[in-house]
Amino acid sequence: MAKETMKDKIIRLEKEVKELKQQLHLSWEEQEKANKRYYELEEQKEDSFRQTALYKQMEREISVSNEFRKTLEKQLEQEREKTSKQVDKILALQDVIETLQKQVQKQVHNARGAGRKEKFTGAEIEQIKMMRAAGETIRAIADYMDCSVGLVHKLINEK
Repeated sequence: MAKETMKDKIIRLEKEVKELKQQLHLSWEEQEKANKRYYELEEQKEDSFRQTALYKQMEREISVSNEFRKTLEKQLEQEREKTSKQVDKILALQDVIETLQKQVQKQVHNARGAGRKEKFTGAEIEQIKMMRAAGETIRAIADYMDCSVGLVHKLINEK
């Protein structure tokens, strides 16, 4: 006798189920037996499928995919930790940079005080900038402050 294929078995089982459904006019006891047989056949159909090579291959592929997913999740967590550490380093370095910039701003250009002294104080420079903002010409400001046009231009354009 030839080996029954999965497809043939399913077709055979479905025919049996169909025949059982046709016997609905049977008595209640016979219907209970038919229902029981129906569920047994359904279970056999599922068990038959679970025993096929295709089902086993699918289970293996799912297992491999789950392992791969777990590996990727571990790698992602490691990358997150690395990124977090790098962000912490960057923040620490930014703090150091800000501190150094503040120290540089506090330092005098020339620690000994050598070189030409500034002609105008900070308040006078602000006065020059305010005059320019009010619409005065650079030449008029230079005449008023008793300095050159170039110096007034330089002071207005400095940050």
